[in-house]
Amino acid sequence: MSEIEKTEVLTVFDSYPSEMRQKLLFLRGLIFEVAQEYENSSPIEETIKWGEPSYLSKYGSTIRMAWKASKPNQYALY
Repeated sequence: MSEIEKTEVLTVFDSYPSEMRQKLLFLRGLIFEVAQEYENSSPIEETIKWGEPSYLSKYGSTIRMAWKASKPNQYALY
């Protein structure tokens, strides 16, 4: 899995509880892994949108993921 290069993305991941951070980092790894499998895929841009780690490509929809304190036992992939 690639390192998180943007400080603002790392800050958001670091704000999550350890258990949820590990699960979301696993999903992050899957995003990059799947993108590499497609020879026509464009590089994935990792950024923050709506306060959540987000993944953009030239093709397709933005993927976001998050954990919210209001639902501490859940995490989401949008």
